[in-house]
Amino acid sequence: MKAGIMKTGTVVMIFLMAGIVGFSQPPKGRMMMQEPGYHQVQMQKFLKLTDDQQTKLKDLKLAQTKEMLPLRNKMMVLMAEYHELISAEKPDMKKVNANIDARTKLMNQIMKKNAEFKLKFRNILTEEQWLILQSRAGKMKRGFHGRGMGMEPGRSYGMSMHHGFRGYGPPRPEVTPAPVNK
Repeated sequence: MKAGIMKTGTVVMIFLMAGIVGFSQPPKGRMMMQEPGYHQVQMQKFLKLTDDQQTKLKDLKLAQTKEMLPLRNKMMVLMAEYHELISAEKPDMKKVNANIDARTKLMNQIMKKNAEFKLKFRNILTEEQWLILQSRAGKMKRGFHGRGMGMEPGRSYGMSMHHGFRGYGPPRPEVTPAPVNK
């Protein structure tokens, strides 16, 4: 029993330390060129947000972040526990299933809070601003330059659980796959 607690504690500490180290590193690639708040500034420009709307959206985002942070942290702990359970020499399926149930319940809470955030966000915008936002998000979900289905690899558009609205910057350059030798 004590060995299991020690393993869980060790795994949780490793994940927390990895998170701290990851957040302390400067961003890489394209994001390095963008200043903090880049996407919010872009959204303010193309939606022509009023000062009042900007204040309300900033407050909404702050409240959402405060509400979501403990849920995300709990999810990280549950994921660490799951990996420990599943990699055990003799995995206990009851514990594995209980962990999956807990993560599913937590994800349900997160999804509901995200839906509530999106509706509150929408209520701050005018109908015209909402339509502009929807039309831009729709184009980006289809991809750039006639790419068709799906998004660019490794890129998300529209509302994000972690970053608010994303993906409204210039497109990434096209990547041509290397030819396959037969």
